[in-house]
Amino acid sequence: MRLYVYFCILPFFEVSRTFKPVKEELMVEQHIFVNYSKWAVPKLNSTAPLVVTMGSSLMDLIGLHEATDVLECTLYVGMQWKDEYLEWSDTNFEVDGIVVDKDKIWLPDIVLLNGIGDSQRLRNLQPFVYITRKGEITWWAGGRLETKCTFDVSNYPFDTQICIMQFEPWVLKVDKVVYQTRNGISILEHYHKNGEWEIIQILDKMSLKDYGYGPRSRYEIQITVRRRYLYHVVNIVIPVVILSLINICAFIIPPSSGEKMTVCVSILLSFAVYITVINTEMPKTSINLSIFGVLLCFQMFLSGASIVFASIILHIHLVSSAEMCCWIGKSRKSTGKKEDITSENGHDDKDNIIRNQTLAKRLDRIFVICYVFINIISFAVYAAASLS
Repeated sequence: MRLYVYFCILPFFEVSRTFKPVKEELMVEQHIFVNYSKWAVPKLNSTAPLVVTMGSSLMDLIGLHEATDVLECTLYVGMQWKDEYLEWSDTNFEVDGIVVDKDKIWLPDIVLLNGIGDSQRLRNLQPFVYITRKGEITWWAGGRLETKCTFDVSNYPFDTQICIMQFEPWVLKVDKVVYQTRNGISILEHYHKNGEWEIIQILDKMSLKDYGYGPRSRYEIQITVRRRYLYHVVNIVIPVVILSLINICAFIIPPSSGEKMTVCVSILLSFAVYITVINTEMPKTSINLSIFGVLLCFQMFLSGASIVFASIILHIHLVSSAEMCCWIGKSRKSTGKKEDITSENGHDDKDNIIRNQTLAKRLDRIFVICYVFINIISFAVYAAASLS
């Protein structure tokens, strides 16, 4: 009977032991928030500024949207400070720290100056803070942030971009709150690699910014990234080079085949498609033009010129062929005498036909040489400008 009672009462003791820390945390929270105001800077000595230590951790680089000049990433900014009004003694409570809602305490009025939308106000993103018995508060603000940057796509797809995220207090100046960076923390400790962009360097620094009514602290994170160009080279650059070679081959095709004009028009349409694809990824600005986009426009111009040149060659060739047919028809309608076929006028017509066909072949060779020379120069200039 005693054993039965023991096993019946034991679970109630275990439950009470489990709920004891939770109950004590609630008691601590009720104790420290008596007569507490979250609107005042938590500093007993009002003549000295409150020191807030800042650090950051980049979790993921979601992408750089060149068309809208926006950097999208997952970033958390850690802030630590001491709230002298939220301390408790270890003699009264055994709890070393509690987690409370951030809306109950004073928070640094940090905003992301070049953020977009909800990314500007960090206090809207993470709801909880951690408080120790000595009043030391830790708050990791952030999440998925969108930052307005200015990108230079002139060296696409071998470009390197720099984006600076600027964090600054909205109201309080350095006479009330001073911000400083935390040393010994790696920003990329929890970073997950991005398949399109490679981070070359990431730096954070603290500086002072004065707008004319008192200096303020500014926390900046500078992210330098380089595009992983293998995908773009395989899917865009190499096909453009192949189309340029096919554009040269259009003058190698004999006019008699009837496919010269078809090849030229097809290449022109292909360049138009590639220009459309690239324009969707580029910012709508005239300050920094993509060299590769200029190269595409130049290749499209050469493709359009090839249609004009092919039309001239086909005209010369087809006119000579028509004259040949007329000359043979007139010869067959003659009296049948050999001297009529080999008359002086007949020789002149035949010589003109041969001369026109020879001219068409020579023009094809001239255009092949010119297009090879022009393409070599254009791609050499593009490579030198992009890789410099």
